[in-house]
Amino acid sequence: MRQHKRVNTKNLKYEVGHENLFASLVFCGTCGHKHYYCAFEKNGRNLDHYKCSRYARAVDRCDNPHYIRKSELAEIVLAEINQLIRTVQFDEHGFLKELEQTFQIESSKQTNKQRQKLLSEERRYEEIERIIPKLYEDNLAGKLTDEWFIKMSQTYQEELNSLSETINILKTEISEKDQQSIDISRFMNRIRKYTQLEELTAEIVNELIDKIIIHKPIGKKSKRIVNITISYNFIGEITNKK
Repeated sequence: MRQHKRVNTKNLKYEVGHENLFASLVFCGTCGHKHYYCAFEKNGRNLDHYKCSRYARAVDRCDNPHYIRKSELAEIVLAEINQLIRTVQFDEHGFLKELEQTFQIESSKQTNKQRQKLLSEERRYEEIERIIPKLYEDNLAGKLTDEWFIKMSQTYQEELNSLSETINILKTEISEKDQQSIDISRFMNRIRKYTQLEELTAEIVNELIDKIIIHKPIGKKSKRIVNITISYNFIGEITNKK
């Protein structure tokens, strides 16, 4: 009877079939902490699962009682990735457009306008930097009164400060857009490598996925719904249900 009820947990995570497929990727949607990977086997049945690391703690516990079987999570993620692959294969242009809208990437024409404005502001900044020393020289030579020297110096310095702020903002915005475009390109290069996946491997999971969030279940037993949020590397989150 004891043998019949025994749950085997000894070093299972190092045995074939009990690998931690989603290592360091699964998080609780309630408290935000990682899920523990628990390798279990009972009567020859694989019961590997993930559960919140803060559930059932005496202090600062998480009220999300949910755990999810590794096999169920793998099924959800596999279906999600295959759906994504089909979407890219069927309409890559449309998929890219949606990503650009998500990242709010402006058209190349608008970005070029920003680059032109940046160049213009930088040139003006350099021009003023050349003017200020000349004002000082004119003041020393008596060509410019002290009153006008102070007034013009303050005016140019205020313009320099304003130009510096504008230049920094433009550089940041352009850099962010460039990085977002690079991120999208990186993800597309990865997803294009795959066609229909029959099963997941740790290599595929880590190449494509940044984080998986397990939310608190809704309903009970057969009517239970668990919301799963998958955040892909470079492009962010996609929500699915099980």
